[in-house]
Amino acid sequence: MVKFLHHLKAFWLLLLGTWIGMEVAVDFIAAPALFINLKDNTVLAAALAGKLFLAQNISGMIIMTILLAVAATMRRDPMFWKVPAILLLICLTFLLVELLWIMPQIHELRSQLGAMYGSTSQAPADDPLRARFDMLHQASVARAMVQLCLGTTAFLIAAKRKAS
Repeated sequence: MVKFLHHLKAFWLLLLGTWIGMEVAVDFIAAPALFINLKDNTVLAAALAGKLFLAQNISGMIIMTILLAVAATMRRDPMFWKVPAILLLICLTFLLVELLWIMPQIHELRSQLGAMYGSTSQAPADDPLRARFDMLHQASVARAMVQLCLGTTAFLIAAKRKAS
């Protein structure tokens, strides 16, 4: 049984590490690269980034669900998984808020601003729709950073503990 728990922990850490890597790759490499390389077409960059973030968040929800299901099966040593599972439950909640509330509003505002000004970046800063877009974008970025910190913390806590 201990060997099985060891393999389960290794799987859990590998899956969580994969999610952390995906978050870093998309948030810090791919999305910024889109806007740098498509600086003359920010509408296309934003559309591609939106699709990338959607795929990232759906993948994250699937991974978080699997991680939480695995943690729930660890009845033999519940303290081993308790704190990491709570942190990942918070991450999953953040993902749901992002997918069901923030992303749809950002998409709608981007469409409205695009119809009015050509793109979100061309909208005046004092436009109420632009201000709402900027606020939601900042909330999305903050959510992603907090979520990455929580996931990394869960990984470090779980990696230090021994499965029994």
